Amino acid sequence: MDYLTLFEDYGWHHVAGKKSEGNQYFERTRPDCQEEIFSDSPSKAARYRRISSYWLMMFAIYLPLFIAYWNNFHFPSPTGWKNLFYTPGLWELNGLKFLMAFLFELPFALGRMIGGIFPLMLLVIAIGYGYFSLKALYWYRKETKRCDLNPPSPPGI
Repeated sequence: MDYLTLFEDYGWHHVAGKKSEGNQYFERTRPDCQEEIFSDSPSKAARYRRISSYWLMMFAIYLPLFIAYWNNFHFPSPTGWKNLFYTPGLWELNGLKFLMAFLFELPFALGRMIGGIFPLMLLVIAIGYGYFSLKALYWYRKETKRCDLNPPSPPGI
């Protein structure tokens, strides 16, 4: 209760989150209060460190998945897109028979093509996680330097 009262005194209202949960959600109630809920640099630095660790963990999960898919999947060549269609004799058909067979096989061929794109999507996701981890680490170091420049004053002063 003291925790919530402290934040309400600084212009923040508790919206969601229970005592046993890790995430607490607040909203500003006054326009003159700070834009961030953290009042000191060590708290901000700890938050950025947690965010960086989380994104780094996600990067460490997605990168091996990409490598595994990349090593075990053979992409069709750009000129061999016809090989995605498995219907025998499809390219020898004419007219309506060709159109019907082509439209029937098209969703399956697209699925095979998307299966080839899947490892690339994993790579993009892994790169994104790595980028955000480095960005949070940058903000962590910036806040840590700010902590070093402004050490807390001893109690009673």
